[in-house]
Amino acid sequence: MKKNGIVIAGTGEYAMALYDRYKLTDRNDEIAFFLSSYLDGKKNIDDKYVYTIEEKKGYLKGKDVIIAEPSEKSDQIVEALKTVHVGSLTTMTDDDYLDNDVIAIELCKNLPVQRNKVVFYCYSGRGYSCNCKYIAESLLKEGGFELVWVVDRTNSKRDVSEIPDGIKCVEIYSVEYYKEVCSAAVVVSNKNACPKVVKRPEQYYINTWYGIGPFKTYGVDDKSINRDAEKMMRFLCEQDVFDLRIAASNYCAYVYRHSLKYHGEILKCGYPRNDIFFGDTEKKEIIRKKLKIKDNQKVVMYAPTFRGGAFANEDAYRYYNLNIIDVKKALEERFSSEFVVLYRLHKSLRQFEWYKNNFGIGMDVADYVDSQELLAVTDVLITDYSSIMWDFSLTGKPVFLYQSDLEEYSSRNGFYLNPSEWPYPKSLSNEQLCSQIIEFEETVYGEKLQQFMDEYGTFDDGNASRRIIDRIKDVSQNPEKYGKLIVPQYNVRDEYYIRCTVPKVSIIVPAYNAERYIKKCVDSVLRQTLRDIEVICVDDGSVDSTASILDELAQKDYRVRVIHKINEGYGKAINVGVDNARGKYIGIVEADDTVLLNMYKKLYVRASKYELDLVKAQCYHCWDSVGYRYTNHVVKMEPYYEKVLTSADRSLFFLFFMNTWSGIYRTDFLKKYGIKHNESPGASFQDNGFWMQTMSFAERAMWITDNLYLYRRDNEGSSINGQGKPYAMLEEYKWVEDCLRKKHVPESTISICHYWRLYRHRGNLRRISDGLKREFMPVIVSEYNDYSKELKIGEDESIVEWYRGVVTSPQEYCENIIVTKNQICRDLDKVQNIYIFAAYYYRHIIKQILIGMGLSDKLKAIILDGALDEDRIGLTPVKNLYDMELDYENAAVIVYYDRSIYEGEVDKVKALGCVKVIDGHILMDTIYSC
Repeated sequence: MKKNGIVIAGTGEYAMALYDRYKLTDRNDEIAFFLSSYLDGKKNIDDKYVYTIEEKKGYLKGKDVIIAEPSEKSDQIVEALKTVHVGSLTTMTDDDYLDNDVIAIELCKNLPVQRNKVVFYCYSGRGYSCNCKYIAESLLKEGGFELVWVVDRTNSKRDVSEIPDGIKCVEIYSVEYYKEVCSAAVVVSNKNACPKVVKRPEQYYINTWYGIGPFKTYGVDDKSINRDAEKMMRFLCEQDVFDLRIAASNYCAYVYRHSLKYHGEILKCGYPRNDIFFGDTEKKEIIRKKLKIKDNQKVVMYAPTFRGGAFANEDAYRYYNLNIIDVKKALEERFSSEFVVLYRLHKSLRQFEWYKNNFGIGMDVADYVDSQELLAVTDVLITDYSSIMWDFSLTGKPVFLYQSDLEEYSSRNGFYLNPSEWPYPKSLSNEQLCSQIIEFEETVYGEKLQQFMDEYGTFDDGNASRRIIDRIKDVSQNPEKYGKLIVPQYNVRDEYYIRCTVPKVSIIVPAYNAERYIKKCVDSVLRQTLRDIEVICVDDGSVDSTASILDELAQKDYRVRVIHKINEGYGKAINVGVDNARGKYIGIVEADDTVLLNMYKKLYVRASKYELDLVKAQCYHCWDSVGYRYTNHVVKMEPYYEKVLTSADRSLFFLFFMNTWSGIYRTDFLKKYGIKHNESPGASFQDNGFWMQTMSFAERAMWITDNLYLYRRDNEGSSINGQGKPYAMLEEYKWVEDCLRKKHVPESTISICHYWRLYRHRGNLRRISDGLKREFMPVIVSEYNDYSKELKIGEDESIVEWYRGVVTSPQEYCENIIVTKNQICRDLDKVQNIYIFAAYYYRHIIKQILIGMGLSDKLKAIILDGALDEDRIGLTPVKNLYDMELDYENAAVIVYYDRSIYEGEVDKVKALGCVKVIDGHILMDTIYSC
């Protein structure tokens, strides 16, 4: 349609919904004006004039008119336009209007992500408070960010007038809401993710949570949620959308992992909302004046937990039957001061007579949005099970617990820690509570409270907001560091992207029960800067929602083709994909992995320019659950990167990192040599055989230095993490040797196959279970006897020495590594901290082993003697050996240096008081790197 050539007939909700779509796609200049069949008072909408049909009849000739009114009105407009020769006439249906949310989301998800935009979604848009408020105000003060706050005025009467200038408010489910959320680089929530919006790969989601401390249960531990299986499933599915959760205590971190089943990064930084307790007396005076509290008055606040809508009735009095008059008298007697009573119960309870009668004195602060401000001016807190007690404990002031329904609440909801172990005075009746207040011993209470806080660990020190701001700034400025690349925006329906006859690259995505990762995987492929691709997704008989997810992706982008088949294994799935591929080159992406923005463009440019049979990038090995990545770059091969290697260099091909998925292969090359994957059952190292074939037949190849593929290593379902199938690797190499012999390759190539067959046994032995180790040892010895002469090919003395140790006394060697492995596991389990003291390459390998052992939380530092060559490795800080913060008395140090200096390095560690030194050489020989 021509610029300024569209006329919207209508000025109501339908017309506004349609106009919003044009504005979202920056096409509002295509709208010439609006028509109205009657004068409704509107003279213009934005810069577009509103006319009646009669006024503009002479100007409508050749114009494209879209009728945007309900069906009962649109017929009248059609009738009025019968005598006018418009260019085209389209009617917006009722379904179009009802689908406005869906359409808005579709349009918004292609908006550019703005790296300085942060959206806040706090308590489902109900109020301006909690951690989100304090982060927003700190960012506002910092400057340089566009801040947006989601509000829900429809379902909440909470006051949002206190949201300061400089923070934009958008109504939830409005077009502006979709636009702002979809274009934000960072989204911060204290509960759930923004509804109806699907997180984009470029976005970074932070969850600040709202509860804290070892009190009432959450998530899978909350009996009230656990009774509803569907609700629980929805709840758990929402958790891993977040890239980061912040923790204010060690128990926070425990709850995230155990109760919310969260697998991502946890930043132990404190809660920004608690910064208010550390200083800022001026702010507290402002709050007191706002509440009209006199200088000589103290404040007691009663803030019990809300027991849910089912318990908001006339009978609820028994849960909240605090005798405020008697309690106030007891407080004034014990603390020799006049008290002002604040009470903060759920607003739904106000409707009941008992509420009005019981809480007649004092001040109802249920409408006061920010409870943290109330706590800041409170001198005594009375609650029951609410986690508010943890926050208030940071002040050191008295907390009294009134738990008249303790037994009932415990059986219905549950606790992490028995209330008898909480450090606060507890009572089941008003009389008991008043006695507790009168007899309150401040010194005894203070000691108990401090001991409790020390045991469960608080990270609050007044600087939590600063730490979060630093992370948000880092994400904004360095998105690649967090896997959040800026991607090109496009509309797959544009004519420019019409179906091509021969795509440049066909990408095969084999998938089996990959519902957790598959959408993110395919999205990363579709957003490639190389647009001329096809994506062939082979669903290998999945029994979860993988198939439906793939079908939905295919509906949205014509470049996606889905093949559904019965379950026959990884190798067969890829072969089916290759057989259906139309591209000049073929790539493979595993369903739980992702690729970076420009991977296939970089590979294709080189492949076509140098007429390569294959070209491969480097990859990141990713453990997203612990925030760690490691490149597969092979240092000794640096002279050969970015060079065209030919068949004369074939021996070099095998020395680069082994994988099949970080590159592309010329389709004609694969067909010429009949290169396929082994169609063995399941996912059992079929990539080895494909790799061996491509290395054996390629005439022209290149390896580039860019890290472009993200290889997930923390998927528990991955075959690489399995402890079974000891013979799978052996069978794979038998199969590929047979393939190579049938194609009459030179014996020198067969010898290379034998070398790698022997080489894989070392890692395979560490990977499999102890029982299978004993069973497999005779096989390793037999293999060595058959092919030992081939070990010289690799020029790797370590593998030769390993086999010498194995074949000398196989069963003794096997038992020794089992005993040693188990002892190392016990030693590491006993200590609080683990440090790695090792040279560059090996510190990464050891870190990966610890991740595989589930000990990443214990790994507190990488230590070096001398200048630090890195600040951190993943989330693990790098520190000097003599750093005073290191706690050697409660730590195990894993040492790995060349044997010639190893003992000297161990002596350094022992001199610092280390209780346990682990030999890194032995660790690496006995435990598998995940």
